[in-house]
Amino acid sequence: MPIQTQSNIDIASSLEDKDSETFNLNWDNLTQTVKKYNKIMNTMTNGVNLHSLHWSTSLGTGEASSTGIVTGSVWTMKSSVIGLLCNKLINQCQPFIAVNPNFGQEEFQTRLSCMVSIKLGKAIRTILKVSRISREKI
Repeated sequence: MPIQTQSNIDIASSLEDKDSETFNLNWDNLTQTVKKYNKIMNTMTNGVNLHSLHWSTSLGTGEASSTGIVTGSVWTMKSSVIGLLCNKLINQCQPFIAVNPNFGQEEFQTRLSCMVSIKLGKAIRTILKVSRISREKI
């Protein structure tokens, strides 16, 4: 990916224009929103069974150094997502993840295959809870 820069933007002056009170208000709003959606995610994932998970990615940037950096970043991201899923879901399998660097080409391919199960009554109850939580004011 080509990175475009603009030298005529003065970052220091743009940061000085921001008011700290506005930042604090936005931060409080953000934390309340994250707590609300965390409650929704916990409700949705409670009791879901994970039967199989296979996630493989092949990527390359054309340069070996940047391919190595991107590969490490993708490993980090995928490991975090898999760890979160295994923590929240009832895990009945050993997840398989792979990141294959392609040092000679520019490419990005990913394949995700998974099987989950949830009981119908639980799904309906979860939808009702999620709709009730999402209507609450922040």
